[in-house]
Amino acid sequence: MRENILMIQGLQHKEISIANSFFEELFFNSFVGDFDTMQLEYKSKETDEYEILIEGEVNKNRLISFLSDEKYRSYNLHVYLRNKGILVDLLILGDIRYKDERDNSTKYSNYTFTMDFNEIILNEDEFLDLYNFYKLLFLEFTVPIRYDFGTVISNETTKGKYSNELIFRHKNDFPFTGILICWKMILGELYFDEDYTFEKIVQTPALYNTPLLKQVDGRDYNLIELHTYKDFYNYESDESMKSLRETYGYLREAMLELEK
Repeated sequence: MRENILMIQGLQHKEISIANSFFEELFFNSFVGDFDTMQLEYKSKETDEYEILIEGEVNKNRLISFLSDEKYRSYNLHVYLRNKGILVDLLILGDIRYKDERDNSTKYSNYTFTMDFNEIILNEDEFLDLYNFYKLLFLEFTVPIRYDFGTVISNETTKGKYSNELIFRHKNDFPFTGILICWKMILGELYFDEDYTFEKIVQTPALYNTPLLKQVDGRDYNLIELHTYKDFYNYESDESMKSLRETYGYLREAMLELEK
Protein backbone atom coordinates (compact mmCIF):
# COMPACT_ATOMS: atom_id res chain seq x y z
CA MET A 1 0.00 0.00 0.00
CA ARG A 2 1.34 3.40 -0.94
CA GLU A 3 2.22 5.69 1.98
CA ASN A 4 2.27 9.47 1.66
CA ILE A 5 3.55 12.27 3.85
CA LEU A 6 2.88 16.00 4.01
CA MET A 7 5.09 18.18 6.22
CA ILE A 8 5.14 21.93 6.78
CA GLN A 9 7.53 23.88 9.00
CA GLY A 10 7.57 27.56 9.87
CA LEU A 11 8.54 30.14 12.47
CA GLN A 12 5.85 32.25 14.10
CA HIS A 13 6.65 35.57 15.81
CA LYS A 14 5.74 35.25 19.48
CA GLU A 15 3.91 38.60 19.44
CA ILE A 16 1.73 37.58 16.49
CA SER A 17 -0.89 35.09 17.62
CA ILE A 18 -2.07 32.40 15.24
CA ALA A 19 -5.83 32.60 14.75
CA ASN A 20 -8.00 29.75 15.99
CA SER A 21 -9.31 29.40 12.44
CA PHE A 22 -5.79 28.37 11.36
CA PHE A 23 -5.80 25.38 13.71
CA GLU A 24 -9.36 24.49 12.73
CA GLU A 25 -8.38 24.33 9.05
CA LEU A 26 -5.14 22.51 9.88
CA PHE A 27 -6.88 19.65 11.71
CA PHE A 28 -10.51 19.70 10.58
CA ASN A 29 -11.06 19.81 6.84
CA SER A 30 -12.67 17.75 4.10
CA PHE A 31 -9.40 16.01 3.21
CA VAL A 32 -8.68 14.41 6.58
CA GLY A 33 -12.25 13.71 7.70
CA ASP A 34 -12.99 12.89 11.32
CA PHE A 35 -10.31 11.71 13.75
CA ASP A 36 -11.00 9.03 16.36
CA THR A 37 -8.46 9.87 19.06
CA MET A 38 -6.23 12.71 20.17
CA GLN A 39 -3.37 13.23 22.60
CA LEU A 40 -2.17 16.63 23.85
CA GLU A 41 1.21 16.93 25.58
CA TYR A 42 3.46 19.63 26.98
CA LYS A 43 7.11 19.38 27.95
CA SER A 44 7.63 19.92 31.66
CA LYS A 45 10.37 22.44 32.48
CA GLU A 46 11.01 20.60 35.75
CA THR A 47 11.43 17.05 34.44
CA ASP A 48 12.19 17.88 30.77
CA GLU A 49 9.77 15.11 29.83
CA TYR A 50 6.53 15.34 27.87
CA GLU A 51 3.47 15.00 30.08
CA ILE A 52 0.05 14.04 28.72
CA LEU A 53 -2.52 16.73 29.43
CA ILE A 54 -5.48 15.28 27.52
CA GLU A 55 -5.95 11.87 25.91
CA GLY A 56 -8.96 10.17 24.40
CA GLU A 57 -11.75 11.12 22.04
CA VAL A 58 -11.27 14.16 19.83
CA ASN A 59 -12.62 17.35 21.36
CA LYS A 60 -12.22 20.25 18.94
CA ASN A 61 -12.79 23.01 21.51
CA ARG A 62 -10.31 21.57 24.03
CA LEU A 63 -7.70 21.13 21.29
CA ILE A 64 -8.02 24.72 20.04
CA SER A 65 -8.04 26.21 23.56
CA PHE A 66 -4.91 24.19 24.45
CA LEU A 67 -3.00 25.52 21.42
CA SER A 68 -4.08 29.12 22.03
CA ASP A 69 -3.66 29.13 25.83
CA GLU A 70 -1.24 31.87 26.95
CA LYS A 71 -0.19 29.64 29.86
CA TYR A 72 1.58 27.27 27.45
CA ARG A 73 3.04 29.89 25.11
CA SER A 74 6.61 29.32 26.39
CA TYR A 75 6.35 25.52 26.45
CA ASN A 76 7.00 22.83 23.87
CA LEU A 77 3.66 21.32 22.81
CA HIS A 78 2.87 18.09 20.98
CA VAL A 79 -0.47 17.14 19.42
CA TYR A 80 -1.41 13.74 17.91
CA LEU A 81 -4.63 13.04 16.03
CA ARG A 82 -5.28 9.57 14.68
CA ASN A 83 -7.80 7.87 12.44
CA LYS A 84 -7.78 4.71 10.36
CA GLY A 85 -5.04 5.21 7.79
CA ILE A 86 -4.01 8.70 8.90
CA LEU A 87 -1.83 10.23 11.62
CA VAL A 88 -1.45 13.97 12.22
CA ASP A 89 1.35 15.35 14.39
CA LEU A 90 1.92 18.99 15.40
CA LEU A 91 5.06 19.97 17.32
CA ILE A 92 5.40 23.54 18.65
CA LEU A 93 8.75 24.54 20.16
CA GLY A 94 7.95 27.58 22.28
CA ASP A 95 10.68 27.05 24.91
CA ILE A 96 13.63 29.34 24.07
CA ARG A 97 16.03 26.53 24.99
CA TYR A 98 14.90 24.84 21.78
CA LYS A 99 14.99 27.88 19.51
CA ASP A 100 15.59 27.61 15.78
CA GLU A 101 19.22 28.18 14.78
CA ARG A 102 18.13 31.06 12.50
CA ASP A 103 16.37 32.82 15.39
CA ASN A 104 19.23 34.70 17.04
CA SER A 105 16.95 37.02 19.02
CA THR A 106 14.60 34.19 20.14
CA LYS A 107 11.55 35.99 18.76
CA TYR A 108 9.92 32.96 17.18
CA SER A 109 8.29 29.65 18.01
CA ASN A 110 9.00 26.73 15.68
CA TYR A 111 6.00 24.87 14.22
CA THR A 112 6.25 21.49 12.48
CA PHE A 113 3.11 19.81 11.16
CA THR A 114 3.25 16.29 9.72
CA MET A 115 0.51 14.20 8.17
CA ASP A 116 1.06 10.54 7.24
CA PHE A 117 -1.66 8.81 5.24
CA ASN A 118 -2.10 5.80 2.99
CA GLU A 119 -3.79 5.46 -0.39
CA ILE A 120 -7.14 4.57 1.15
CA ILE A 121 -7.52 8.14 2.46
CA LEU A 122 -6.94 10.06 -0.78
CA ASN A 123 -6.47 9.12 -4.39
CA GLU A 124 -3.88 10.85 -6.56
CA ASP A 125 -6.50 13.02 -8.25
CA GLU A 126 -6.89 14.83 -4.92
CA PHE A 127 -3.16 15.34 -4.28
CA LEU A 128 -2.91 18.72 -5.99
CA ASP A 129 -5.95 20.08 -4.13
CA LEU A 130 -4.49 18.87 -0.83
CA TYR A 131 -1.12 20.41 -1.67
CA ASN A 132 -2.65 23.80 -2.54
CA PHE A 133 -4.91 23.79 0.54
CA TYR A 134 -2.03 23.29 2.98
CA LYS A 135 0.25 25.60 1.00
CA LEU A 136 -2.03 28.54 1.93
CA LEU A 137 -1.75 27.58 5.62
CA PHE A 138 2.01 27.21 5.26
CA LEU A 139 2.31 30.75 3.89
CA GLU A 140 0.47 32.14 6.92
CA PHE A 141 3.52 31.55 9.13
CA THR A 142 5.61 34.65 9.83
CA VAL A 143 8.57 32.81 8.32
CA PRO A 144 7.61 29.82 6.14
CA ILE A 145 10.59 27.46 6.03
CA ARG A 146 9.77 24.15 4.42
CA TYR A 147 6.91 22.35 2.72
CA ASP A 148 7.23 18.69 1.67
CA PHE A 149 4.57 16.55 0.07
CA GLY A 150 5.19 13.24 -1.62
CA THR A 151 5.04 9.47 -1.58
CA VAL A 152 7.33 7.52 0.72
CA ILE A 153 9.81 5.59 -1.41
CA SER A 154 10.27 2.05 -0.13
CA ASN A 155 10.01 -1.60 -1.16
CA GLU A 156 6.34 -1.57 -0.17
CA THR A 157 5.29 1.60 -1.99
CA THR A 158 7.13 0.70 -5.21
CA LYS A 159 6.38 -3.03 -5.15
CA GLY A 160 10.08 -3.84 -4.84
CA LYS A 161 11.29 -1.61 -7.69
CA TYR A 162 13.03 0.88 -5.35
CA SER A 163 14.10 -0.07 -1.87
CA ASN A 164 14.69 3.53 -0.78
CA GLU A 165 15.07 7.12 -1.98
CA LEU A 166 18.79 6.67 -2.69
CA ILE A 167 18.11 3.89 -5.19
CA PHE A 168 15.32 5.98 -6.75
CA ARG A 169 17.73 8.89 -7.28
CA HIS A 170 20.42 6.63 -8.70
CA LYS A 171 18.19 4.80 -11.19
CA ASN A 172 16.61 8.02 -12.45
CA ASP A 173 19.82 10.06 -12.76
CA PHE A 174 18.96 12.73 -10.20
CA PRO A 175 21.94 14.91 -9.23
CA PHE A 176 22.68 14.79 -5.51
CA THR A 177 21.54 18.32 -4.74
CA GLY A 178 20.38 17.77 -1.18
CA ILE A 179 16.79 18.22 -2.36
CA LEU A 180 14.30 15.61 -1.21
CA ILE A 181 12.23 13.79 -3.80
CA CYS A 182 8.99 15.57 -2.92
CA TRP A 183 7.27 18.91 -3.27
CA LYS A 184 9.20 21.38 -1.18
CA MET A 185 9.55 25.04 -0.26
CA ILE A 186 12.63 26.58 1.33
CA LEU A 187 12.97 30.10 2.68
CA GLY A 188 15.65 32.64 1.95
CA GLU A 189 19.26 31.51 2.06
CA LEU A 190 19.83 27.91 1.10
CA TYR A 191 22.44 25.84 2.88
CA PHE A 192 24.73 25.07 -0.03
CA ASP A 193 26.92 22.07 -0.40
CA GLU A 194 29.16 21.35 -3.36
CA ASP A 195 26.29 19.93 -5.40
CA TYR A 196 23.50 22.18 -4.13
CA THR A 197 23.83 24.97 -6.71
CA PHE A 198 21.48 26.75 -9.06
CA GLU A 199 23.23 25.15 -12.02
CA LYS A 200 22.55 21.69 -10.61
CA ILE A 201 18.95 22.52 -9.76
CA VAL A 202 18.09 23.72 -13.27
CA GLN A 203 19.68 20.60 -14.75
CA THR A 204 17.27 18.40 -12.79
CA PRO A 205 14.46 17.44 -15.18
CA ALA A 206 11.86 17.03 -12.45
CA LEU A 207 12.35 20.47 -10.91
CA TYR A 208 11.28 23.98 -11.75
CA ASN A 209 11.27 27.05 -9.53
CA THR A 210 8.87 29.93 -8.99
CA PRO A 211 9.86 33.03 -7.00
CA LEU A 212 7.45 34.14 -4.28
CA LEU A 213 7.90 37.14 -2.02
CA LYS A 214 6.91 37.54 1.61
CA GLN A 215 7.68 40.29 4.09
CA VAL A 216 9.47 39.12 7.24
CA ASP A 217 10.58 41.70 9.81
CA GLY A 218 10.10 44.40 7.18
CA ARG A 219 12.33 42.68 4.61
CA ASP A 220 11.44 40.89 1.40
CA TYR A 221 12.22 37.18 1.50
CA ASN A 222 12.29 35.11 -1.66
CA LEU A 223 10.56 31.76 -1.34
CA ILE A 224 11.99 29.34 -3.85
CA GLU A 225 9.40 26.72 -4.65
CA LEU A 226 10.75 23.38 -5.85
CA HIS A 227 8.43 20.74 -7.28
CA THR A 228 8.80 17.20 -8.42
CA TYR A 229 6.08 15.39 -10.27
CA LYS A 230 3.51 13.98 -7.89
CA ASP A 231 3.78 10.42 -9.19
CA PHE A 232 7.35 9.10 -9.16
CA TYR A 233 6.24 6.09 -11.21
CA ASN A 234 6.45 8.47 -14.20
CA TYR A 235 10.21 7.89 -14.04
CA GLU A 236 10.06 4.15 -14.49
CA SER A 237 10.22 4.09 -18.30
CA ASP A 238 12.89 5.54 -20.58
CA GLU A 239 10.17 7.07 -22.76
CA SER A 240 8.64 9.00 -19.87
CA MET A 241 12.07 10.29 -18.80
CA LYS A 242 12.80 11.35 -22.39
CA SER A 243 9.49 13.20 -22.55
CA LEU A 244 10.16 14.97 -19.23
CA ARG A 245 13.65 16.03 -20.32
CA GLU A 246 12.28 17.41 -23.59
CA THR A 247 9.53 19.32 -21.80
CA TYR A 248 12.00 20.72 -19.31
CA GLY A 249 14.36 21.70 -22.14
CA TYR A 250 11.63 23.74 -23.81
CA LEU A 251 10.81 25.50 -20.53
CA ARG A 252 14.46 26.22 -19.88
CA GLU A 253 14.96 27.70 -23.37
CA ALA A 254 11.91 29.92 -22.88
CA MET A 255 13.26 31.15 -19.51
CA LEU A 256 16.64 31.97 -21.07
CA GLU A 257 14.93 33.95 -23.84
CA LEU A 258 13.02 35.98 -21.26
CA GLU A 259 16.23 36.77 -19.40
CA LYS A 260 17.88 38.30 -22.50
